[in-house]
Amino acid sequence: MAEKLIIAQTIEEAVSLKDSSSIFLAGGTEINRLGSSCQAETLVSIGRIGMDAIDETEIDGQRFIRIGAMCTFQELIDSFSVPDYLREACLFMSSRTKRNMATIGGNIASARDDSYLLATLIASGAEVELDCKGKKHVSGVFRYLKEKKDYPDSLITAVLLPKKEISVFSKRYSNTASSHAYLTVSVSCVDGKYRIGASVKNAGVKRLVEIEDLVNAKSVSEEEIGKAVDLGIKDDMFGSEKYKRYLLGVTITDLMKKAAGGKK
Repeated sequence: MAEKLIIAQTIEEAVSLKDSSSIFLAGGTEINRLGSSCQAETLVSIGRIGMDAIDETEIDGQRFIRIGAMCTFQELIDSFSVPDYLREACLFMSSRTKRNMATIGGNIASARDDSYLLATLIASGAEVELDCKGKKHVSGVFRYLKEKKDYPDSLITAVLLPKKEISVFSKRYSNTASSHAYLTVSVSCVDGKYRIGASVKNAGVKRLVEIEDLVNAKSVSEEEIGKAVDLGIKDDMFGSEKYKRYLLGVTITDLMKKAAGGKK
């Protein structure tokens, strides 16, 4: 249990206070969750430093929708500047009370394998903007998750969504609307090429590059997709390995058809 709460007034102050004995406090839905792995002696609150604007920016000639990391799920749903695919993913969180608390930056930083947004963000090609002790850094969402240990005290300041025509479709499986998901899959299609993200309970959050290479090269069956998935899937209370592979194959195939506008 945390013994100290520090309310940072600026991004610079928040980053300077972050070390191995502290964690950032954003919306609080993860830190205050019973059984959460987010434990620290000190909480550094970032609720007063802004980071809640939604605007546009340009990086190396590419346009992005820039979403401040402290934007809540409900603010994203209510904003017409946010693409429909992300607004729909935010609605996976059934509780409006929690949607008014949970932030996009916090959902990414917690890196949970039942995340509401990570599969969708990976499929969309979204990037995160980081402040690493005063140094700015931009990384793809999936790359950030893989290299997160290399930036232990960094702060997610914004999420960058490519501002271009892109189709992203997502499917979430859970026992009830308010239960955490045991599988979330998202598929995008840009210029005829698919990009696939998945959050699998007890197996992790992945970009399914092997499946992308397979489906982008030729037409394949649901069974072939399921067999090609290598996520370290195991039998657990949510289903057998065989069932999960079947579910992934069926879901990816269905979402591919939607993302391609019914062409495949």
